[in-house]
Amino acid sequence: MKSKKILFILDHLKGGGAERIALEVAEKFYNIGHHVSVALLDDKDTKMLVPQKIHKININLDPIFYTGRFWRNRKNKFLPEDKKKVRGLIDDIKPDLIILSHSYAHFMLPIFKNNENVWAWVHGDIMPRPEIETSSFFYWYKEKRRCYLENRYFFKLFDKKNVIVVNEELKNIYRKSIPNTNVVIVPNGINTERVLKNIPENTEKLWDCIFVGRLSAEKQPEHAIQAFARSKLNGRMAVVGDGLMRTDLEKLCVELQIQDRVDSLGWKENPSLFIKKSHCLVLSSKTEGSPLIVAEALTLGTPVVAYRLNSGIEQQLNHNQLKHGLVESQNIDDLSDKLQAVVNEPYAISQEDKNRLSLNYMMDSFLKLL
Repeated sequence: MKSKKILFILDHLKGGGAERIALEVAEKFYNIGHHVSVALLDDKDTKMLVPQKIHKININLDPIFYTGRFWRNRKNKFLPEDKKKVRGLIDDIKPDLIILSHSYAHFMLPIFKNNENVWAWVHGDIMPRPEIETSSFFYWYKEKRRCYLENRYFFKLFDKKNVIVVNEELKNIYRKSIPNTNVVIVPNGINTERVLKNIPENTEKLWDCIFVGRLSAEKQPEHAIQAFARSKLNGRMAVVGDGLMRTDLEKLCVELQIQDRVDSLGWKENPSLFIKKSHCLVLSSKTEGSPLIVAEALTLGTPVVAYRLNSGIEQQLNHNQLKHGLVESQNIDDLSDKLQAVVNEPYAISQEDKNRLSLNYMMDSFLKLL
């Protein structure tokens, strides 16, 4: 294939699966001969590095554009000088493919021209929140109005646009809500070389289980901790991640009397070694798209126990022996029982399972966008 120019526009690089997979896909495009640039809306508090061979651009938009409530009208928040910056960048690079990755970057869609090959890469569920029931007429009216406006913004943003999603549920949502949207499914894949680099096969197991992710409400780390506490496991648990819930989670461990058996390790740029040192990874999220951490753990040979959330999780785990790690969503007792069972008798992870979740497998779909 003739070399093409590809531009990724990301919100930031503060750490997370969406940022990591975007960088790895960008690097893969470069390694097969394409010219790749990565542009950031916000370059502050960066925890992940853009490979030196990839052109990094700091757009540095006014924070009013990429902060605050997500589904709101940003027509007057995208300042004229910032629009000029972005259009100047596009006119200078003249990319053959533009990928807007997670999530405020999607609000740039209206400034692109119809003949530009632009795709919004939706890593998870960003649909407007459903209406909240209330007995108050005032709040009922506010909720009605909010839902109407947010759904209208959602429709106008993605109508007649190109969207990449990571599972079948998200595709169905977009097809139903916005019939004119062009939607393709590209499940996440893992960079096997990065995950396995410098990790001995016979790494000693230090923890019964590990939680890896943002310590935030949608990830529900408290479910993982409660499941570990309710199990009959007598080893240790590792928590890798940082966020607003960290102090509350430490208090929860004290309440459950397991503070001496839970190691809060903070955020790690590369958690692979910690996952390898664990008998099992626990995914207790409320919402997910196609979580990279699942593919990473399986590539390392570490079984996963996860809530059965959607087809993204199903695609990853409902295969061969991996299905033994699936758990009824939001059932902490079930999560605890399955955690104990998998730690005591790990299920088999085949090479076929690992290949199916690889970045190489994923790139076949991305190359079709060119």
